[in-house]
Amino acid sequence: MRFLHMGFAAKSEGAVDRFYRDLCGLSEVKRFTVSAELMDSLFGLARETEAVVFAAGDATLEVFLVDDAPPLPAPAHGALGVDDVEAFAARAREAGFPVTVAPKGDGTVTFVSDADGNRFEIKPL
Repeated sequence: MRFLHMGFAAKSEGAVDRFYRDLCGLSEVKRFTVSAELMDSLFGLARETEAVVFAAGDATLEVFLVDDAPPLPAPAHGALGVDDVEAFAARAREAGFPVTVAPKGDGTVTFVSDADGNRFEIKPL
């Protein structure tokens, strides 16, 4: 099995660019529009919706632009690998994104949230 992509909802294209492109350094690789019928069938949102796709190594992140995006359940999250977890967390704080660091075993675990509350565990590469 191979991981292919993750999908998240976001309310603001500007916030999407700030988090995924500017903070995470991901490249936008394409955009596509999902019909209202398909959105309704899959997600219960009966409206045409634009999605922005960012490259994350061999995988992609699909970010659906929905102005009234529902929050994800608390345990839902993605994971991003970075060279320096503490430096990434510092840049996220400086950019105004929420950072949570919690004890885990002999170390800590770090989560960063985007502007819409989508959470990402930040792990060392």
